[in-house]
Amino acid sequence: MFDSSAVLSDLGETETDADGRFRLGPTPPEIELVLRAKHPDYASARERLAPIAPGEGRRADLVMLDGGRLSGHVVITESGKPAKQQRVLLRGTSMSLDSVDFSGDDFEVTDYTDGEGMFSFRGISPGDYEVVLTSLEYRTTRTGTLTIGNG
Repeated sequence: MFDSSAVLSDLGETETDADGRFRLGPTPPEIELVLRAKHPDYASARERLAPIAPGEGRRADLVMLDGGRLSGHVVITESGKPAKQQRVLLRGTSMSLDSVDFSGDDFEVTDYTDGEGMFSFRGISPGDYEVVLTSLEYRTTRTGTLTIGNG
């Protein structure tokens, strides 16, 4: 069992039960609904539903794929020591990252290296990305295109 949630546009949120099922309360009639399922270790899932008439029920199956993970170690070239507290950007066009839905738009997510120079992004949807290290002390460094798969 994992804890995930399904979001009804901005109208409400609910948690799944032990079997991954959820139930949403009454929805406003005559509007298209967008359901999103999110969990930090999985790529988020999204489904559009046509308006639901009063008293009508609807079943929606959202499938969440294992999210990709990207981690790295940043060191200072001259000394080989960890580059601490350096800004690391993940740039790409994707559906989700750590349960945030970007709907195919270009995006940028920030992390900072820890005391050992390590950084990590998780819950990444499959796609092409670029990692960019920016710093006031050192020149900007880019990885080029990295392809992330499921899991």
